[in-house]
Amino acid sequence: MNLEHSLLDVLFNSDLNEILDPMWNSLGNFAIEVALGLFWIHLNVIPELILGFGTGSFSAAVLSEGIEIKDAMNLIIVRSQLGVNPSGLCVGQVNIQEFLKNVVYRVKFVSRLF
Repeated sequence: MNLEHSLLDVLFNSDLNEILDPMWNSLGNFAIEVALGLFWIHLNVIPELILGFGTGSFSAAVLSEGIEIKDAMNLIIVRSQLGVNPSGLCVGQVNIQEFLKNVVYRVKFVSRLF
């Protein structure tokens, strides 16, 4: 997905309305969360488990190498365009047994990486 501006342009060269836009707000939070997580990892503060809520769930997925950063950013953009509540509220149907089996597998896999 291609954007008209970069996040840096929006932060430093735009008016307040653009910064308060849910898409840019979410992308800004995501960038800070991922940068902070990578900084901790660089300092050898290695987490055993990474969890997130709302936009933080995308950050956690990137930091645990579950998805690529570009894919996470595209999902955040689509999510904001769909009007999903930034607090993380989302309505949907999930097969809970398949979901839990996937989560347990990924947690075990990620924990082996560290």
